[in-house]
Amino acid sequence: MQRMDRSSAMMKGKKRETMKASFLLLVGMFILVSASFDAAADPVAPTTLSEISSSTRTFPGGNKTTNATAGYLTEVKIEGIAVVTEGWQGYYGNISGEVILDDADNNTLFSWNLISPGGEILAIRNSSVDWSSGQVSCPNTTHISTENTLIFPGIYGDDTDNLTNTFNDTTHPAFSIGSNSFSADKCNYSLATYVNDNADTARTFNETLLYSENTKTMIYVGLINPKQEGFKSGTDKHDFQMLVGEDGHGNNATTRYFFFVELNP
Repeated sequence: MQRMDRSSAMMKGKKRETMKASFLLLVGMFILVSASFDAAADPVAPTTLSEISSSTRTFPGGNKTTNATAGYLTEVKIEGIAVVTEGWQGYYGNISGEVILDDADNNTLFSWNLISPGGEILAIRNSSVDWSSGQVSCPNTTHISTENTLIFPGIYGDDTDNLTNTFNDTTHPAFSIGSNSFSADKCNYSLATYVNDNADTARTFNETLLYSENTKTMIYVGLINPKQEGFKSGTDKHDFQMLVGEDGHGNNATTRYFFFVELNP
């Protein structure tokens, strides 16, 4: 996995929010993110991001056999076949932060801990996103087709795990990105990641696709939902889960994503 570029969040006035988050890629790496944020401002990039570890599913070794006898017909039941996706990267993690009243030299007069911060985690392949009104929109079918071709090129376009089969929900909560507001169910491409190793009809961890008009790039938006049970049962609760597209069909190339966070105190 390529190391993501460091970006510095611009400070506005004397008030800012500082957030620290840790992520784990389901088919990839564990990364630690530390960031500073303007209060009630556009999404901003983390100030640091450290790659720590990487993992993916393993399969048992050995062979399963049966003895063939001439003249017989034998019914068999085969279980345990699984194929790891070659089109998606998964992330989950926790968010913590505080609102700080600082001077120009970052000396703190007072601060407030964020007990249950809300907001969004955003991943995009271009760092020059214009977050102003009208520049972030719901993707249309052309945008979706282009993204699907990038992730599932050529003969892989109709794979079971392709984009349209993955982000196939039309339901999502209301949320805002910068100056752009999205009412409930406004966009047509969402998903809810699993909870306790099963599909989650309660949509605990919602993810919705948006589109950057100025960069012509898809934005993967994971909504923060603090301290919830995640895809692994019996583990510590966390605040978000999300997928990003990554073409792993027959190659070892990696895809660079820029992460942004919009924190709502």
